[in-house]
Amino acid sequence: MRVGLTAFLVAAGGCSKSRKSIPTTPAEPPPPGIHAVFPAPRSTGVFYATDIWAEFDQGLDPATVNERTVFLKLDTQRIPSTITYDAARRRIRVTPLRRLALLRTHTIEITPGVMDVAGGHLSATYFWQFTTNSVRLPIAPAPDSNATRESPFAPLQWEGTEASAGTIVYHLYIADDSAQVATRSVTPIDLHARGYYLARTRWGLDRTLYWTVDTENLTTTEKIPGSLWRFSTMPAGVPVDSLRLAASQWGYIDLVSVVRCGGVLSCGPGYWCAAQWPFETLPPDLKLADGYIAIAPTVVTDITRRPQLWLITDPWPTCTIGSNGPPYTDETDGRLASAGTLPSQAFFFSSDALISHFAGSIRARGFQGYLIRSESLTRLSSPGASQTLVLYYYRDNAPGLTARARRP
Repeated sequence: MRVGLTAFLVAAGGCSKSRKSIPTTPAEPPPPGIHAVFPAPRSTGVFYATDIWAEFDQGLDPATVNERTVFLKLDTQRIPSTITYDAARRRIRVTPLRRLALLRTHTIEITPGVMDVAGGHLSATYFWQFTTNSVRLPIAPAPDSNATRESPFAPLQWEGTEASAGTIVYHLYIADDSAQVATRSVTPIDLHARGYYLARTRWGLDRTLYWTVDTENLTTTEKIPGSLWRFSTMPAGVPVDSLRLAASQWGYIDLVSVVRCGGVLSCGPGYWCAAQWPFETLPPDLKLADGYIAIAPTVVTDITRRPQLWLITDPWPTCTIGSNGPPYTDETDGRLASAGTLPSQAFFFSSDALISHFAGSIRARGFQGYLIRSESLTRLSSPGASQTLVLYYYRDNAPGLTARARRP
């Protein structure tokens, strides 16, 4: 009996013991992973207006995707950007708030502050880099694309590529036939390092013109085609009126480097002589029909060597004149007009290119005035003492001169 009881107790005790489970900690979800980015890491020649994104392998918490956790940098400087999350594609998108610099390496950083929907985060900051291209797409055309009732002297202007990117040349295509311009089957006008073209011959009235600009960086050999734009000029018969302006500043530096501002203008060999008119006081939408500058000479040593008018390319602070500049000109393509003579014996300057320059000075405020050059000593009366610049302009639906404007 005792053996049996013992056996019973052993058996009973063995049955009464419960199997204990070993407690386990739930596994942490894997951290979010980045399996695609754009532009590609270490890529070069990337278009400066490129998309920028990073794609994750799982959904993110949108509240953690912001300007405090994702950065776009140029060197160590952060570039202001809009940071958004595309939940459908699990992509962080970076949109710069200013144009990226050309030929520079940019860095995108994604910090561990970015979390997925389960609370996982990157174990360390993730970053990659790319380098931008060397040419910008021409934008901001003037006249505006599809503009109407433009001056027959309207200059063409656009926002182009900065000179720091290399040696830039613009190829301008313009014609009445849009297909010829689109296929570049017309002869281009090559413009070196300047985003404008002055009409060397008036466009004419009642005309529609198509144009585009291709930009080429001769330093890097990169070339980018521009968009197709168009404008139409004034119809015939629009009334014309006129206005006159006196010069706002003028002066010269003489053979002994004495600067004289105001008064008589002395021009000739060894002189640097300039004048400027207040185009900024005129309405920017003024459409020119014609115009000229007339200045009476006080001394002319050789009437056969008449002075010439050259455009000024750089800002010209008041009475800042040096021997051979400032102010400066474009020695390749800066001459605008040679002087003619009025019955009053005054010199006058007028040409299609000069009037186009007038129009650009009124519209864009980007031109700076004129150098006056002469191969012989010529003294001109003060251009500020009288209204030396005459402009004829179109007046839509307003009384004015109905006859076609004429130069002297």
